[in-house]
Amino acid sequence: MAKTKFWTKKRIIITVIVCLVVAAVAVTAIVLGVKSAEPETALETVTRGSLQSSISSSGSVNETGVAIDVPLYAAVNGVTDSATIDNYRNEFSWTDFLVNSIFNSQTGNDLPALYYQISPADKALLNKTLKLNTNDDPVTLFTAAPVVLNVDSLKEAYQDLIDSGVMDEESNQITLLGFALSIFLEPGGSDETLPAELERFFTVDAANAVTVSTEYINEVVNENIGGSIGAEGIDYTLSDFRAVEGEWYGVQTKIFAVDFTQFITSFTVNEYDVAKIDVRLRGGERVYAALSINALNGRKVLSEIVQITKGTSSGGVSYYGVVARIIFGEVVDDGAGSGKIMDFTYYDPALTTETVTALGIDPKDVLTRDEVLIGYSVAVRVQQESIADTLIVPTKCIFYNDSNEPYVLVREGGRERRVQITITLSTGSDAAVTPKEGEELKEGDSIVYRADDSLLSSILG
Repeated sequence: MAKTKFWTKKRIIITVIVCLVVAAVAVTAIVLGVKSAEPETALETVTRGSLQSSISSSGSVNETGVAIDVPLYAAVNGVTDSATIDNYRNEFSWTDFLVNSIFNSQTGNDLPALYYQISPADKALLNKTLKLNTNDDPVTLFTAAPVVLNVDSLKEAYQDLIDSGVMDEESNQITLLGFALSIFLEPGGSDETLPAELERFFTVDAANAVTVSTEYINEVVNENIGGSIGAEGIDYTLSDFRAVEGEWYGVQTKIFAVDFTQFITSFTVNEYDVAKIDVRLRGGERVYAALSINALNGRKVLSEIVQITKGTSSGGVSYYGVVARIIFGEVVDDGAGSGKIMDFTYYDPALTTETVTALGIDPKDVLTRDEVLIGYSVAVRVQQESIADTLIVPTKCIFYNDSNEPYVLVREGGRERRVQITITLSTGSDAAVTPKEGEELKEGDSIVYRADDSLLSSILG
């Protein structure tokens, strides 16, 4: 009986040992099989293009700009500041005009002008509302010749009065200026209109005619758009341009009206994000942002960051206000017969279809100015960093050696060639790279992604 129990225990021990050996062999075979098996791979292609990293924020559409009634004086003298233009009515009087004319005639200085004879350059521009842009080619609006006081003619009339005996030396001490005031103010003359009987005392100074073009309006826009928002590419309206050929107009006459506005948006970013934007702006680089209009199903417009305002602190982190001006493109044919696209190269030659698309904007579905209303809320995607004309690889294709140096594997036939790289920008899914000195990597190369690396790592712990 005791002998039977001994053999039973022995069989149990032997069985357990055998099972352990078998299990060990099986695990070893699995591990060795996994280690020796060729990893499953997938291929990606090296591309060349632009790569951007971005930050997100939100804001709303606002407006800046002014409407100005431009008097003749401002146009011919190049006055551009709106406040100065508004105050022009206080600058002129018959008395000052006559005093300066007589004084300048005696001293040989240029005579002032209280009137101008107008010659429109193109009658097709008259009495219309014209929509123009500061990037348009300059257009001449009119030529204005000064109409100056003929002091010699005034002196002749004054001498005739003396010679007539009406004035004698004892009872009348009227001066030339007094005589001029008496005859010019009596008929009701002013700096806006000139009675016909006084025209004989004036002469058109054709030699000193002034040409006024839309370049002057560009300067008005630039002076009054506000802040650091440049006047490049600003839309404006020219209206109420009325001028009759050869007519004399007083300097206070409103010669045309200019109305210009610029759509902007403002939003907030933290100090870490704004630092990279600020560096680029200080370096003279243009920084763009895509704006998604929430009320229009996320359709987009393009904007350029033009100003960073003072920050405020919250929770130990500073937040800065950012102002971006909205850029509306020109609608052009895409040249491929597939429809219209928005072209922004008028604003910046570097704003090609490729660069706009890189911001997540479809040039064929960009909003126009007529579709955007003041007050719309927007989601902002700011181009934080940007590299153009660079090699781009998916980040899943980047491996690291024991020294934590990045490389990619280029598939050439049945072989793989390791290429050491430098990563210049990574967005998470893609990376801009350059091959290290002595290495070769080019657009179109097939690079390896080891699809089963994660499985192997989980098995091996």
